[in-house]
Amino acid sequence: MKGNMDVIQIYKSEIIFTKGNYTSENRENFWSLSMVDESEIEYLNEGVLFLPIEYQSTFNFHGCELVILIDGLGFGSNSKVVELKVFRGVESPKEFGLFKIQKVRPDTYELSLNFRNNSWIGVPKRNNHKICDLQVEQIIRYQLNGKSDFTSSGRKQRSFYEFDYHFRFVGQAASVEFRKVEALPRIRHTRTENFKFINERKLLR
Repeated sequence: MKGNMDVIQIYKSEIIFTKGNYTSENRENFWSLSMVDESEIEYLNEGVLFLPIEYQSTFNFHGCELVILIDGLGFGSNSKVVELKVFRGVESPKEFGLFKIQKVRPDTYELSLNFRNNSWIGVPKRNNHKICDLQVEQIIRYQLNGKSDFTSSGRKQRSFYEFDYHFRFVGQAASVEFRKVEALPRIRHTRTENFKFINERKLLR
């Protein structure tokens, strides 16, 4: 690996509610999952990026400019191994999940919603748009929701999606070290400290 890599860590919480379960109490319980003070893996420590050993033969970090680590709860997530995205050429927009990201300054990335390629979220329809600038050591909490109807066995079922993300531009890594998950460094971290809150949720019925 040559040069330094930017490291962005994302904690995601995603859930699907049925119409009958989409209550204010259930939504509050879901949002509280992202507010918990708990021990987390410290992936970046003194310029070293620590990753699960499962990824040692999976990813090529040569020429890598950006590593995105996605952790947390949600449909399709793996609670044992962090989801990893590796990018080169970050001066142009890169897609991941619901988002696009682009480096606009040495210490800043522009984060955008990529609704056009994720229209399964349903209504309300949204345009692709910039969410925020993400700077080093800054934490952004971002919320989004949506509603969709799908047909299964001839019956229509309404689903409500809730998304709650914490984005943090952690810093830069000069090297990568692979370890078993239980041997990765840990840190006590409160996700509610010093974050900017961006709420793009809409009233759904």
